[in-house]
This record gives sequence, structure tokens and C-alpha cells, in this order.
Amino acid sequence: MIAQRLSPDIRWVAAASPVYLERFGTPTTPHDLHKHRCVRIRLGNDQIYQWEFERGQEAVAVATPGPLTVDESHAAIGFGLSGVGMIYGAEPVLRPYLDRGSLKVVLSDWASMGSGFHAYYSGRRQVPTALRLLIDLIREIAPLH
Repeated sequence: MIAQRLSPDIRWVAAASPVYLERFGTPTTPHDLHKHRCVRIRLGNDQIYQWEFERGQEAVAVATPGPLTVDESHAAIGFGLSGVGMIYGAEPVLRPYLDRGSLKVVLSDWASMGSGFHAYYSGRRQVPTALRLLIDLIREIAPLH
């Protein structure tokens, strides 16, 4: 198998709208999330994702409570922007909202790094043209930089 890197490593963060933070406060540790409304994430295998945090050698996975569970990041962002609860996602995806101040990162010292995206294919001598073009396009538009 051949692995082609498509993105740099990704920083995963928790974020909330300023309105939410003003109303409910800002957590200072991952365990404080148990006192907050979080937009939970349903994975493809139907399990609820535990938000992952790291600080130095410490690693914590939190089963967040919350009124909503989503399986699509745009829905989570919409709920986060409207102040429904805290959200968790890839920082590059949240970047436009963070830059505008519509969302604020919480627990930034606990943000975890994850491996970037890769394309995997069999190690044949000739890579199919369509696959090569797709990999080149993804690298060119750099959606997660």
C-alpha cells in the first residue's frame, strides 16, 4: 500500500459562541464539560464520540453530555454558532468562525493533535490517472490548511 499525505496534522479543539460562554461560563478542564451543554458527535459505527484532549503527557477522553447529537460537522457548527452548546472539531474547519469571533476556542491548552488525512492505494507501478489527478487537486486546494 502507498500512503499519500493530503493534509498536515490537524489540531482538534472545543469551541463555543461568545453568547454561550457568557451565559454558561468557560470550562477550565476537560472534566468541566460534564457541567456544560455539548453537541455530541455520532460516528459512522453509530457510537457517540468521546472528545479527546491532550496536555503534555496527559490524555483525556470525555463522554460529553448534551441536548443534541449530530453526524455532520456543518450541523454542529450551526448549533455552536447559535449558542446551543459547545462543539468539537478540526481547527481548520472552524477557522473562519474563530477568525470572525463567532466561535471561541475553549480549553486551548488541551487541544489534541491528530494525524492529517491520507489517500491509500495499492502499490502498483501505474497510478490510475483519475486517482493521481484527485490527489493533485486535493493538494492544490489544500482544504485543511
